[in-house]
Amino acid sequence: MTPVLILFNFSPARAAALSSCAGDCGFEVRIAACSEHRVPFSAISGPTPADALTQPAFTDEMLVFAASGREKVFAFLDLMRERGVDPVALKAVLTPVNVLWTPEELHRELKKEHQALSR
Repeated sequence: MTPVLILFNFSPARAAALSSCAGDCGFEVRIAACSEHRVPFSAISGPTPADALTQPAFTDEMLVFAASGREKVFAFLDLMRERGVDPVALKAVLTPVNVLWTPEELHRELKKEHQALSR
């Protein structure tokens, strides 16, 4: 299975820089639509929900790695640094637990963790 990098709320320039790094590391890049912020990750590739959002559920940048091993994740992060791409504060790897969450729920958890670590 091809590893996937899901991007949330990136400007076109940031998305292009991240996509370049991701492609060079063997990731397929998927830019999430606002309508997917409240859809579980396990269903994100399915049809757009009837109550599609036009505004995002959150506005922070967030990276989510799917079907990727630890080595690929670290290679991607190293390449970002080498190319001078600004870091992304909120990032996660999909697990058997959080794959059932929505991006909005994952975002909320990552924000809590980021704030706790920043203290």
